[in-house]
Amino acid sequence: MGLLDNIPQPKIEVTQPIKEEIKKDSSLISENEILSWFNQAEKFTSKKVCMILGDDGTGKSGLALHHIAERLREDKEARAVVLDLDQGCMPLLSHHEDISDRIIIKDPVTYSMYETDDEVKVDIYKLMNVIKKVAVTVSKNHKKLNIKYFVLDGLSKLLETAESQMRIDINKEITDGIQTMYWKKRKEHFFGVLDVIKALPIDTFYIGHSNFIMKDSKNAAVTTQVNAMMFQRIICEKEIGSGGSVELYATITKSKLNPLKENDKQNFMIVKDGEVKFNSKKVFESLEK
Repeated sequence: MGLLDNIPQPKIEVTQPIKEEIKKDSSLISENEILSWFNQAEKFTSKKVCMILGDDGTGKSGLALHHIAERLREDKEARAVVLDLDQGCMPLLSHHEDISDRIIIKDPVTYSMYETDDEVKVDIYKLMNVIKKVAVTVSKNHKKLNIKYFVLDGLSKLLETAESQMRIDINKEITDGIQTMYWKKRKEHFFGVLDVIKALPIDTFYIGHSNFIMKDSKNAAVTTQVNAMMFQRIICEKEIGSGGSVELYATITKSKLNPLKENDKQNFMIVKDGEVKFNSKKVFESLEK
């Protein structure tokens, strides 16, 4: 008998190969689907993830809608979907009556009565779910319906409403302090909407007020994060001339595809002597390579 014969040996259990133990999960991507990526010879096409910011009356919605309308005139089958929380795009559709049947503009905002103060307020949870549902539907059907553009007009309203709902949820006044967990909850809902829209395989536009413009000083975390998500960023401004003329300018402050055009400033609308001249072409050409 050897010296090691009386020492207990480790128990070794024979098991089936790991791959046979993995249960099928319909939520996981299949191996065949992953392998199909290597067989696809799709041509690379860049898409816009473009945020347009500015004060009221600086032409943000008009700039986005004019650009899309011009593209729809070139592509006779293309469509666009606009979720208009601020109702800034709806009045402008009258300027594009020739292709208005291919620009679907909807206001997804709904209202509910809250027992805490008996006030009618925006139902933020329903609003966000509706936006995500629309985006998912567009993602599944964009090729069949030839949807090439998606606009979220009302970025600032969406964030403000999310914050108001957060305060309702914890029954706090607007001046009261808010616990960190509730700020995280607000951000989770807000960015959940933006993530679904950004994932669309088409051009997407986000229109907001100047509260999302990056400042030289310290920026709010949500402002920094939203700006980081974007591929392009345009800042709109209004200038009034001495003769009463009104000019709208767009400055490109971010362009991942064409960084050489950053800080490029283009005039896209002039109102003078009772005439209106609008041209979005140069602005968006600068965003492209």
